[in-house]
Parts: sequence; C-alpha cells; structure tokens
Amino acid sequence: AQTGIHIESDLPISVYAHQYHQLRSEAALILPTPSLGQDYFVMSYFGYSNSNDEYPSEFLAVAVEDETVLTITPSARTLGGRSPGQSFSGTLDAGESYQVQAVAGNSFDLTGSRVQGDKPFALFGGARWTQVPTTCTARDNLYEQMYPVETWGKRFILMKNQRVNFDLVRIMAAEDGTQIFRDNSFLTTQNRGDYTTFNLTSSSMYIEASKGILVAQYNVGSGCNGLANRTGDPSMLLV
Repeated sequence: AQTGIHIESDLPISVYAHQYHQLRSEAALILPTPSLGQDYFVMSYFGYSNSNDEYPSEFLAVAVEDETVLTITPSARTLGGRSPGQSFSGTLDAGESYQVQAVAGNSFDLTGSRVQGDKPFALFGGARWTQVPTTCTARDNLYEQMYPVETWGKRFILMKNQRVNFDLVRIMAAEDGTQIFRDNSFLTTQNRGDYTTFNLTSSSMYIEASKGILVAQYNVGSGCNGLANRTGDPSMLLV
C-alpha cells in the first residue's frame, strides 16, 4: 500500500504521530531518515479477542527507497498463514508499506519478530486494541516506531509513572547469551529475539545488559493501575 508520508524541512524539526479513533489514542516519536536501519526486532504486545471482535498484535514496515527487499521472520502465527520462524520476503518502493498481523487472540504476540532489509526502512510495532496486562480491563491501541538493532543500548534508567501501582516492562535481546541485570542483581539470560516481562513497582530502576537490548515500558489499564477514579488506558513507549 502507498501509505507513507515523507516530511522534509529546511531547519531541524521534531516529529511525532498521534492516532485518534473514538476513545482510542496513542502516539509515537518519529525517527529522522538518517536514523533508520536495516535490521529490527519488533516490540509489540498480545492481541485481544472476545466473542464478537478480533484485535491482533501487529507491525508495519515503510520503505524510504525504491526496490527495498524485506525479509520478515514472524514470532507468532500470522493472519496471512505464516508460521512462527517461517521467513518470507517482499519488495517495496519508496512510500510503500507492508503490514503483518498475528492471528488474533490473547495468546498471540509478534514481539521478537525480525525484519531485515537490503536498504534502510522504518518499522512500527504495536497492537490494534488490547489489554495490558492481558488479564486487566481497559483497552487501547499500542503504537511505537522501532529502533534499529545497531542503536540499542546496554544501560537504562526506568521511572514508574506517578500514583499507579505498577508499570509493565519488557526487555528484548538481539544476540544469544545476553545477560540482563536489574538494580545490579542478575535477572536472566536471553537469546536473540527473546524477551522477559516484569512489573515495575519501585519509583525507579536501573537495567544493565552485557549486549544491546530493547526496553519497552507500558502503562497498564485502569482495572489494574490502582487509581481511585479508575482512569487510564494502556500505552507503550520505548525507553
């Protein structure tokens, strides 16, 4: 689909995209073209389904150059019939996009999917409308632009949002044997595309890893966040 939007300016600018649909709202910082890469892992979340509707985990690639060949390896079964770990390829021209959605349901999550290109491209990850955590009421869409693997860091400071019981944190590795430490204590060892999820209950936290990691922080839904007025929908940001 020819859905890409190209923005240029004669002076430096900051760009973000904000989605609105009825009661849904989510935003993402947009990376400048020189910051784009050729190798990404997707950070998203589980889909959601009920008896009437299906809302999948998803990601979207956008080409910035003609004849960009993408190789996609999903981590979950897709609506297009691809199996986890089954790589497939496609070619996009500048401004064209390609969307991948998981089979809808609370147990399907495209986090850890790998998307590679022979030229730099943009990648966005999230979920159409879901609960965070999966057992918590209140739903919203999730939407963030992914960072290429070469920009991932090894040290992070996390701050919990005010007045809520907890935030949700996910940490994903790009290389096998990545050791992860939380507040200077060993947490886990992860392999390529693997991730770990935990609650952030303290006011702050220090994360360190032996190799580059991608860290996401999620606002949880009002059914779990502890606010007396039961407000707040899920949202997602990359740290």
